[in-house]
Amino acid sequence: ADGIAADLGPSPTDANAGRLWEVDVFLRYGLSRRALAHARALVRAVPFRVEARLKLHEAYLACDSIEGAVHSLLVASDLATLGGQQDAAVRALTRALDLAPGHPVLESARIELGMPQPEGG
Repeated sequence: ADGIAADLGPSPTDANAGRLWEVDVFLRYGLSRRALAHARALVRAVPFRVEARLKLHEAYLACDSIEGAVHSLLVASDLATLGGQQDAAVRALTRALDLAPGHPVLESARIELGMPQPEGG
């Protein structure tokens, strides 16, 4: 996820770290539907974990669902903001804006985070 979760990664004692890894394995082997199902289950188990939302974003992208990926990134950005992780919030929202430039909800979130207007925008 382009380093978005660099400062929010799971600790080695995290019971869900294995679930994050399993999604990665499914993605690596091209089992995108299975990865998506696993990522959705992970989000149900830990809905407020930024890492789970970022993994869900990756699975949605693998399934060619830009809408799902963007929504997951927006939620990840919101959760990072609530957790005081401004840099992670900006990275997640930047990635969402890359996928859906000009999306009105993303633009509103960009303004709320105090992010500058993109070049040419």
